[in-house]
Amino acid sequence: MRSGINLDNISYERIRSSIEVGIFEKLHMGVALISEELDILYCNDSFARMYELPDDTSGKKIDRYILPVGKDVTESLKQPKIVACLSQPQADVYCIFMSYPVYDRDKRHRGAFIEVLPMASSRDTVTELMNSMRTVEMKTYAADKKPRDRGKGSSLYTFESIIGNSPQIRTMISMGRKIARSSEPVLVYGESGTGKELVAQAIHTASPRAGEPFVCVNCAALPADLMESELFGYESGSFTGARASGMKGKFEEANNGTIFLDEIGEMPLAVQAKLLRVLESGEIQKIGHKGRLSSNFRLVAATNKNLLDMVRHGQFREDLYHRLNVFELAIPPLRERGDDLFLLIRHFMEASIGAERAHRVKMDDNLIAALRSYAWPGNVRELKNIMTHALFLMDDTDMTLGMHLLPPRFQKTMHPTHYAAVQQPEPEAVCETQGAAQSQPLEEKQVLQDALIRCQYNKVRVTKELGISRSKLYRDLRKHGLLSGAMDK
Repeated sequence: MRSGINLDNISYERIRSSIEVGIFEKLHMGVALISEELDILYCNDSFARMYELPDDTSGKKIDRYILPVGKDVTESLKQPKIVACLSQPQADVYCIFMSYPVYDRDKRHRGAFIEVLPMASSRDTVTELMNSMRTVEMKTYAADKKPRDRGKGSSLYTFESIIGNSPQIRTMISMGRKIARSSEPVLVYGESGTGKELVAQAIHTASPRAGEPFVCVNCAALPADLMESELFGYESGSFTGARASGMKGKFEEANNGTIFLDEIGEMPLAVQAKLLRVLESGEIQKIGHKGRLSSNFRLVAATNKNLLDMVRHGQFREDLYHRLNVFELAIPPLRERGDDLFLLIRHFMEASIGAERAHRVKMDDNLIAALRSYAWPGNVRELKNIMTHALFLMDDTDMTLGMHLLPPRFQKTMHPTHYAAVQQPEPEAVCETQGAAQSQPLEEKQVLQDALIRCQYNKVRVTKELGISRSKLYRDLRKHGLLSGAMDK
């Protein structure tokens, strides 16, 4: 569906200029411009009449007046993608609602341009027509974009894809957008499961290199003897087992684009020396190649280790560390992101059971309390796995998400005493006092171990959680042989 306006080629500045000279006031269709935060920057008279808007809506949130088909659509308006849906601005009035991402001359996403076409048909007819037009629109848009987006995977994440509204995540995104404009290396720090590759992709898509290749290498997954050939490539006949045609290395593949080296702390020292050479000169020493090749890539590296400690222990080159660490971007762990936890849960629910049902499903109070108190050592990855387990076990008629649907390991971690009691057989089913007495020390040790893990071995937090004194904690740790393994915090 096209309005006659080639939105793929119109910049934010040109749309603003057209607004100033009144071009859109001549259209019968409704037109609006909104910011990334869903603030109404402009709407023409047709749009205002359709939705019966007040005289002054400038700066007001569009979702205050318009909910095309629900919150999931208004959330998608914040992201740089086409949105197509059915809208009902008035009784018996149905419209096709289309939204297109808008960028400024610096290729920054600035919001969305909206078109609304009223249709003199029933809801079912408009829905069928809208679905057909949306399919055509998406195919046309993809075909238009393909020549410009060489090497750019359609599934790459953007900063708009990152779910969260906590101060920590907003600060990280703001810093990431600024860093993306540079071509200098970036070192991304984050615990396992925080989404380091997602952030690396977002840096790439927000950079001037967005239309070029994004090449990902997991250093931990490559054997040491293969890492050099994977990164730098080789000519035919360079060694036994080499391909007859040779192989292009990852640095060569990333020319003009971005290469992401995940778990760079696992890179062998010998390969680190060659990487430093590439970063300093831009030259690639391809195995078996006479002469040198060059590649104009941008490096983003990630690690969940303390590289400075590795430098001190001789496990990571100091000169490479300083060359990599031009920009440092830290991803906050899930336990520090507050209510982002529940935004992520809602996202996983919508992806698993659909937006409509997800908005009807509620979480019981015990589950909410458990999720809030958990330390999330596996971060977002662990949350996704737990939610996948729970949602898969939900019956179609279930409208409440409870603790009983979560994995047993999670239930045991959150409520070890209760879980142990539930798992015990009934008294008449052979539960003798002697056997129960023998199991108590094991249960007590498990409770202590689980509490230490949840509280990251912080003894003050452990005493508060278990409701015991510090002296009793030490006695119990000593009793079960846990004192030496616990960090003294």
